[in-house]
Amino acid sequence: MRLFKVTFMHYSQKDSAEGIKEYLLADTEHEVVEHIDVNHAWESWSDRDPIDVWDEKLEKLIERPFLDKILKERGDYWEEVSDLYYGATQFGWEEGVEISDTDAEVLLRLGIAVKFEPAKEDET
Repeated sequence: MRLFKVTFMHYSQKDSAEGIKEYLLADTEHEVVEHIDVNHAWESWSDRDPIDVWDEKLEKLIERPFLDKILKERGDYWEEVSDLYYGATQFGWEEGVEISDTDAEVLLRLGIAVKFEPAKEDET
């Protein structure tokens, strides 16, 4: 199990803030992406269209899923922010450190960290 630091940057017309959103216990960065997308980014990452990858001659090579870019960049801080009437919040994370199961239990019991839970499928 690894402990990740989920971070945020918020921008608006009147203020801005950045800091730690939460500490997350997860096994992989893929789980971190899913957790942030579902719990903080309102699934806006997984709903995005694929990104075109271009070569030096500006010829399109392939399309990559948007989540691949998020995973590679460890968040969406690279994305341009616009239309700040209501504000915008971007998320990212820092590399997780390996921790013991005992330490993970203590962090959960004290409310310092949350544990990754896979998104539930809609039962319709």
